[in-house]
Amino acid sequence: LICIYFFISFYIPKEINIIISISAFSIFISVFIIEAYLQYDHLEFIKGDLNEKKNIYKSLTGKVYDERSKFEYYQELKKENSKLSFPITIQMVLESEEYKKKNLLPLSGISNIKTIHCNENGYYSTYDSDRFGFNNDDSIWDSSVKKKVILLGDSFVHGACVFRKDSISGFLKKFNDNFEFYNLSYSEHGPLEQLAVLQEYSKIIKPNYIIWFYFEGNDLGDLSGGLNNKVLRSYLENENFSQNLTEKTSLSDQIYKSILNEQIKKREIKFHTFIFNFESFFKLSYFRKTFLNLFIKSEPPFREFKKIAEKMSKFAKKNESKLYVVYLPDYHRYHYKKDNDPKYLNYDKVLSTFKFFDLEVIDIKEELSLKIENKKELFPFEKFGHYNEIGYKLISTIINEKIFEN
Repeated sequence: LICIYFFISFYIPKEINIIISISAFSIFISVFIIEAYLQYDHLEFIKGDLNEKKNIYKSLTGKVYDERSKFEYYQELKKENSKLSFPITIQMVLESEEYKKKNLLPLSGISNIKTIHCNENGYYSTYDSDRFGFNNDDSIWDSSVKKKVILLGDSFVHGACVFRKDSISGFLKKFNDNFEFYNLSYSEHGPLEQLAVLQEYSKIIKPNYIIWFYFEGNDLGDLSGGLNNKVLRSYLENENFSQNLTEKTSLSDQIYKSILNEQIKKREIKFHTFIFNFESFFKLSYFRKTFLNLFIKSEPPFREFKKIAEKMSKFAKKNESKLYVVYLPDYHRYHYKKDNDPKYLNYDKVLSTFKFFDLEVIDIKEELSLKIENKKELFPFEKFGHYNEIGYKLISTIINEKIFEN
């Protein structure tokens, strides 16, 4: 636009040129001021009032809220444990040079390493990853237990910001000691990544049950992003496609460790951090999302989502596994008082997709409306975030009642 204006400015009277230039400059500056405000406001909403959290945490536990940044915590823990990591997401991999060199898209994390997850509840949660980089006790891969369950999901099922014992997989294992639960979930995994994980790792598990978790907050958005990747699309378009990830753990680890070392070198850890993002600022990301989307609404990728649901259903039938879908509600539903809005976050369309393929759905949104009045109690300090220990336990109890106690 600037180039076009520069060209036509030679044909415009000087006085009008001055007026246009001042107006354009004012609009330009105003838009970036609005962008900065929107991003700052969003960060404040996500972080919440730290003093309030500290006081609540102190009164509930008698402990001091851990205010350290993830990098500071990493440095401190590194003194005691030389092998240390944090979750490395799909997006981090796609942005790395190592991914382009190795031509492999891993779908978990670094194997057999202590992993710093996140802090939303006043403490940093950690876990020891298994041989494939997932949040499991590694012994499950050598287990002789015959009843096996695969859990597919994103950060909520990965076990974000709580220790493993307080995660969904941890509680389900506690309730059902005669089952083995394989948590193949990972942060920022959308439906396409979940399908890919199932196709890669189920062949060495042979599950009796598959529990597919759908999180209404960002799963369709993650799917839109995933469809832009050629490797991920291959899982959708070719049922026999595989990267043979179970045999390439060392190669996956090389990619992950390169990303880890790069971030530590820069003294920043991108995963689950709440800092001002200058790249988003110059791209006007929040401005576009807030204002332009009011006029140009992008359609969620329901055609591809239906295809994934169909493939999940066919996969379960082919492998004689019982498939359940668990619908997980987002904090914003309760923050904006949208408890009973069937159109909010495409709730009705998503459920109709599952019903079309006769998938058995455990609707946590509906179940919570019958069991608890203040849904915000299930989130850290009743603020934005993943579920807290109470939330994970209640949801796990509902799942257990619907599947394993029937």
